[in-house]
Amino acid sequence: MKTVKWFALATAAFMFAACEKTPEEGVTSISLDQSTATVEVGKTITLNATVEPEGTEVTWASSNTAAATVNGGVVTGVAEGTAIIVASAGTKTASCLVTVVAESEGEGEGEGEGNTDVNPGDLHASLQGSEYMVFQLGEVASEKISSKIVADFRVNEQDCFLDIWNSGETYTAGTTSGLNFYGDPDGWVSLTVVAPAGWSGGGYRCTSAEKISALAKIMENPEDYYFHIAMKSVDNASHLLQINGTVGSAKFCVGSIAFVDNGTAYQPKADFTRDGSWGEIEICMKDLVDLGYATSAVTVAPEGFYPFSFLSGATPSTMLQFDAAFIYKKAQE
Repeated sequence: MKTVKWFALATAAFMFAACEKTPEEGVTSISLDQSTATVEVGKTITLNATVEPEGTEVTWASSNTAAATVNGGVVTGVAEGTAIIVASAGTKTASCLVTVVAESEGEGEGEGEGNTDVNPGDLHASLQGSEYMVFQLGEVASEKISSKIVADFRVNEQDCFLDIWNSGETYTAGTTSGLNFYGDPDGWVSLTVVAPAGWSGGGYRCTSAEKISALAKIMENPEDYYFHIAMKSVDNASHLLQINGTVGSAKFCVGSIAFVDNGTAYQPKADFTRDGSWGEIEICMKDLVDLGYATSAVTVAPEGFYPFSFLSGATPSTMLQFDAAFIYKKAQE
């Protein structure tokens, strides 16, 4: 299947920043002594892994080396933010969510100056969560949750791309007018089906093992995570969205009628009002696990891995417009 790479043609392959060994065979389990941890910028903490059989080599990696790095289980805080630290042995993985906070300061220093924190109560409910894994999000909204992004799949021309399949002959770029889902003057994804091939499709492709592995955290408690997307349109077309894991994928229809792909009819899972205004969709990741989604950490990023993809059928002029597409852990009510 041919693709066209939007925004960039270069590809890159990344290895985990860890000891590079051939995975041991016969590993039965691995666990960490902490599932969450906090470290100050410039300081370190140590995570201890227990693996069976004993003596098996453990590989360590960070989903966000800009926030925290790891070497042999020693985690160093680099900058405020969050990172998922993954320990791997054979085909088994364990992870810990590390929050990096500012270095402690003396009393009275910096009081009242330079505080750019956003009051969570002032944010849209979908921006009050944690552990964001982002596909599409405007810059204004991204700044508000920057310290909570653990995997950024937005197009960056380095390791994340938006591909339009079939050599770019299934969609053309649409136009954006007005404000995005959060009411900000940022753009969003707008595509129009041209479909000379009789179908349309595309997706976000990632070549970073660290980012792909960050998705593995979802599998520990999928009921706590949600896939969020905002969509708008004035037509009644259904779309097929696909959330892909390294082990299995979940496909679901957004619309009022079933979406047929290769002879399989996918019944509607969600929909939105088709009046040209933004509609919000949230689906629990546990529901998507029940539909087949499964993922695990990887030591080498596969070329062309698509964590999020979409199909819009073959009707010319069908519009696909979406914003605020991410997986996140909801704030407790």
